[in-house]
Amino acid sequence: MARACPDGLQAGFGLGGDYRNAICLIKSDFGYQPDGLKLMVTGTGFHIANRRQSSFVATAAHNIYNHDLKRFARRIDCWFARNGGVASASREAQEVFVGEAYTAAAVPEVAHDFGLLRVSGLGTDRFPGIQMRESRAPTIFDARLIGYPDEDACYGRFAPYHADVLFGSQGNDGFDYPAGQASYRGMSGGPLTGRDSVSGPVLAYGLHIRGPNDSEVRAVRFSPRVTSFYRRWLDP
Repeated sequence: MARACPDGLQAGFGLGGDYRNAICLIKSDFGYQPDGLKLMVTGTGFHIANRRQSSFVATAAHNIYNHDLKRFARRIDCWFARNGGVASASREAQEVFVGEAYTAAAVPEVAHDFGLLRVSGLGTDRFPGIQMRESRAPTIFDARLIGYPDEDACYGRFAPYHADVLFGSQGNDGFDYPAGQASYRGMSGGPLTGRDSVSGPVLAYGLHIRGPNDSEVRAVRFSPRVTSFYRRWLDP
């Protein structure tokens, strides 16, 4: 039986219009482990750009590369705007991007836990994506975390949930949530969205990487350093 949803998570995307089409459920197949069991990782991503007949999805690096196995996922599937058995589109990742500072580290640092997937083009009519906001010290309106809790949580499978976010502090490349911030495994890679003004467009200020019981920094902030990686990956 599915477990009850963690306190503070609310059902749905928390976004209207085509913005919800940007959010995707990610399932990564890392192949077989030494114990003979296959490792499948569920996470979240979000569409940020279209380039050269391709679309690009931001997510956490650990959804792409597994440090214990020292390997990239053998297959990554994305279901956009998936809610139960219904999705607006599905794509398999054709190319992945993760910084060497993450893959080469003996112990991966939270500040490098971000990556990018290239998938076949989604089209700009229904899939405009969510623009990344390079942030230094932002004032964020309607800030929220969006993602797909692990499939055995929140009363059902593959359903989106969101939570309002208060940022306790921010470092050079990270956001620290205050104690008690609602999240759940599987939401890693999901966007931290908000607006620069009350009536402004929805923007992505960072991506979620760690839950309440993990290390101090729990989200990658789209700092100038982080966004420079994305610019190089998008426009080599």
